[in-house]
Amino acid sequence: MPNASGYPDKSPDIRPHFHSAILAAIIITGLAVRLTYLWIISEYPNFSIPYAGLDAAVYHNLAKKVAGGDLALRNVPFDYSPLYAYFLGSLYLIFGNDHWVARLANIALGTGSIIMIYFYTVRLFRSTAIALIAAAGAALYGPLIVFDTSMLKTSLSQFLTALCIFLIVRASCKRRIILWLFAGTAVGLAIDLSGQLSLFLVFISISLLTKNIFSEIDEKSATAMPTLQERMNIIGCLMMGVMLTFIPVIIRNYHVSGDLALNTLNKSGIHLYIGNHKNAWGGYSRVDGIRPNPAGSLTDAGMIAEKEVGHELTPSEVSKYWNSKVIDFILNDTRRFFNLLKDKSLLFFSFYEIPNNENYQYLKKISPYLALFPGIGFLLPAGLAGLVMSMREYGRLSPLYILFASYFLSVILSFVTWRYRLPITLVLWPMAGFFIVKMYKWIRGKRSAVAAAGAFLVICFWGIGHVTAVSKEKYGEDMKIAELKMAACREEGDILRQISSGSSGSRDDNATLWLKLARLRYVQYDYEGSIGILRQALDIYPKEPRLWKALSFVLNKTCDTNGAEEARYNYRIYR
Repeated sequence: MPNASGYPDKSPDIRPHFHSAILAAIIITGLAVRLTYLWIISEYPNFSIPYAGLDAAVYHNLAKKVAGGDLALRNVPFDYSPLYAYFLGSLYLIFGNDHWVARLANIALGTGSIIMIYFYTVRLFRSTAIALIAAAGAALYGPLIVFDTSMLKTSLSQFLTALCIFLIVRASCKRRIILWLFAGTAVGLAIDLSGQLSLFLVFISISLLTKNIFSEIDEKSATAMPTLQERMNIIGCLMMGVMLTFIPVIIRNYHVSGDLALNTLNKSGIHLYIGNHKNAWGGYSRVDGIRPNPAGSLTDAGMIAEKEVGHELTPSEVSKYWNSKVIDFILNDTRRFFNLLKDKSLLFFSFYEIPNNENYQYLKKISPYLALFPGIGFLLPAGLAGLVMSMREYGRLSPLYILFASYFLSVILSFVTWRYRLPITLVLWPMAGFFIVKMYKWIRGKRSAVAAAGAFLVICFWGIGHVTAVSKEKYGEDMKIAELKMAACREEGDILRQISSGSSGSRDDNATLWLKLARLRYVQYDYEGSIGILRQALDIYPKEPRLWKALSFVLNKTCDTNGAEEARYNYRIYR
């Protein structure tokens, strides 16, 4: 009997007429869970005061520029993905630049990802039971709940990646080549948000060239292998869709910087170096002279490269400089490089969610509600066991295997964080659903040997994830950093309220508040934000010498010697 997707249902354990009702219940539950968590975190200090200098604050400011009419983002470095800035800016233009707008939009995108997971899972596995389990898992998965209520681009990236899989699977089931254009467009948009998907594009193109993906994904299309010309046409259409999304970005980047390159690929050099140098450990590793935030990966990395070579460099030349440093490291210390790959591979399958913008362990600690939902400790063993046990169906499930393999390689070639490995959940939840359904059938059918093999795999993967967790010292350090960031957001909020209320009284007291705010941004490595605050304060108190002195210090830190000298001159005049 056909199910809601039009495919024969091979899961008689769920009655067909209940499928739509169960899916609707899962979607509503996922939405309710996210809205509840959003209400809980609305009381957190960082809800309306994003961590200074990190991605959420960067994209919030970019979106405000877009909403204000700066559609080309003329004075903005193009290391950042413009897609999320324009997406968020469009919402700000319509609804206002409130932090609730960004978070509610991400909840909508997260709900869309749940739906996408259901539909491509039911097409690939031809089982509504597996698809419903995959959708339910995604709806209740703790890390997704966190990102879907954040102000980060992760939810949009996750949705577009899920859409890529769905469109590729759908295009593989049809003989309409135009569908590959749509799939390519989705892939291109996803790459704009996450450069790691570049490898996925390469791998899926090779797969299309070498195998009959039509007959393997959809048994109704079990026709002869397409000719080489047909396969080349498909790949060409896929690439055309990708280029349709690349061209506007390239034009915009050339307009801003004079450099013909994609923003997502331009930072690959420094990202590779962060994960591959003599002091690297597998996660984010500090590099001397580079701040641990987006400005560090862009501004500081560029200044170091230009100082080393002795002249100005374009962003793509900066990336090449850091790529060359990585190549030198590999050639000069090959053993260390391969040991790093091993360590990063183990971290990739670790139960510890390596912090990146947010700390999942810390959020669970301060929110008993979030701790109720399954995390990576459940998903990895079940999902990886399903990945292994479904290998004999690789041909039909190849889009999922290709996404998993390409993303695994792209992450371990750079460095591991919980945000970077999140897209593999799009593979692991369907695989976990496959494993759970199969185990149920094996146990019910008294196939004890196969069921025992499945249980053995789960135990093995659980052991790997548990053993490779980070040390107590690293855990404690990460928790302390998360606490300090939350405290900084609380302090910034208190200062801003005092400034806006004018309760401090005298001019000296008000200037002191501005200085405190600028210093707070400075110690969070947000030098650009600190400079902006000091200039804003000087518009109000242009003769305050302390403000000029502080501005000179921060400008000197950013190597703006002319600006620093001018600030020192004003300090000498007004002191």
